[in-house]
Amino acid sequence: MAYIQGAANSDGFNDILSVTLSSDVTAGSTVIAVWVTGGSQPDTVTTSGSGTFTDFTTGTAGGGAFAGSALPKNAASGPHTITLTMPGPGSLRMVAVEYGGLTTFDVASTLADGFGSSAVGNNATPAASGETAIGIVHAIGSGTTLSSWLSSLSEDVELVANAHTFGFASIASAGAGAINAGATLSAGGSWTAWILFLSGGGGGASIVPLAAHQYRQRRA
Repeated sequence: MAYIQGAANSDGFNDILSVTLSSDVTAGSTVIAVWVTGGSQPDTVTTSGSGTFTDFTTGTAGGGAFAGSALPKNAASGPHTITLTMPGPGSLRMVAVEYGGLTTFDVASTLADGFGSSAVGNNATPAASGETAIGIVHAIGSGTTLSSWLSSLSEDVELVANAHTFGFASIASAGAGAINAGATLSAGGSWTAWILFLSGGGGGASIVPLAAHQYRQRRA
């Protein structure tokens, strides 16, 4: 398992947003799309490459946030532009990352959100030991960076979409027990944290739309 590439995009007021990965996706990889919206859940999430987003699971986190996850279904290697379509215009931010050697989605935690300098996510338990755990922390605040990840997660990348930081950290071979994602923010602000488990095997690449979070700025 290895982080390969990532891209970010934002729009202050629109009902559609796309993120294009700069290099072709490699066969046997997983692409994770993560978005933050100022309004509601998206109507659709699609990719320009072959493959579909299916088996969505949605839930809520504190503060009226929305979350969604889905199983990957046969995304092909090659160029990929991920497009988010909303029911109406609003503030949109999205990132997409590629991890090599992962083709099967297992489970994701529910989202946890809060305000401050310490992001602490909810636990998730893999089906078996040896899966890859990928933690995600989203933080609002210009110039905010992340450090001191929980659960021995090692940071892979931080992507910024218009003052929103999206951090990804991973463990290549996690144990069988429940763990969570979290990190220290360089400046206090609104945050969201969650974790997912994936494993390798199978043929072509896969796409995992991981989470949609309806955010609202909070005051300390």
